[in-house]
Amino acid sequence: MKTIKRLTAVLAAASVVGIFAATFSMGASAEGKDEPPYTAWLAASIGDDQQWNAGEWQDTTATINGDGSYTVSATIPEDGGSETIEYLSLETDINVYAFVEEGGDYKTEGTLKLVIDRIYVGHFDGSETELTYNGPGDLAYCTRDDGSSARMNILNKWGGATQQTTDIDGTIPGGIMAGETINIDFTVSGISAGGGTATTAPEENKVPDSTTTSATNSDGTAATTAAGATTVSGNNSSSNSSSNSSKGGSSNSSSAKNSTTSETGDFGIAAVVLGAIATAALGVGAYTVTKRKK
Repeated sequence: MKTIKRLTAVLAAASVVGIFAATFSMGASAEGKDEPPYTAWLAASIGDDQQWNAGEWQDTTATINGDGSYTVSATIPEDGGSETIEYLSLETDINVYAFVEEGGDYKTEGTLKLVIDRIYVGHFDGSETELTYNGPGDLAYCTRDDGSSARMNILNKWGGATQQTTDIDGTIPGGIMAGETINIDFTVSGISAGGGTATTAPEENKVPDSTTTSATNSDGTAATTAAGATTVSGNNSSSNSSSNSSKGGSSNSSSAKNSTTSETGDFGIAAVVLGAIATAALGVGAYTVTKRKK
């Protein structure tokens, strides 16, 4: 009987450890990729609509296999449209620390470089309205919420002391309508040059990021925008993009949605950890009482 009770206590403690490990793993944020192919996309807040992750709108992403020029675009959802842009950035999953020596500054010493070539609106009639780009600002080149993936801020009034950028004034001459596109032409260099020995961000630079899943078209096929660009995936609305508004946002993250999700995840992890500790304590206590009675 003594052996059975001891075994029961040990199994209970092992279960607690397993639950904690699984929960922590699910809450861990993804990091930038060390090897191609990489993906780039456009993040924006225009009018009442926002896209923070690829596929939340109908959009065209760029697959990056090496140095070269690329284009990303996104289509304004149905019932959307505005004369102003509240937020705009070029997002990627490229790990900046894969291109700098261990301990080096990825901004000044890394080989990876992102250059914004052109920003424009594609209209229904095939015409384009180019937006004047005055960058890059000092805080334009940075990392996403995961602390390692490359981001190029274009307009980020919510970025605080680390990412605030106003490389366009946010005004769209003539406005942009639902079904029209916002586009970014950009150039990537330094990938072919290789990188350093570091492949992960320093621990102090990592910021929790929420896990997201890109939306897909209902019929699984590519769509064509009014400006003639072939698009991949996207819905006119998404639960991932609805938690922010054009009138506010987060400081270092690309959206209040990300910070809210991260905070919620942190509370969930804390609750599981507390539950795990309580369960372990009960198991150990039960074993101790049984031993004393003997």
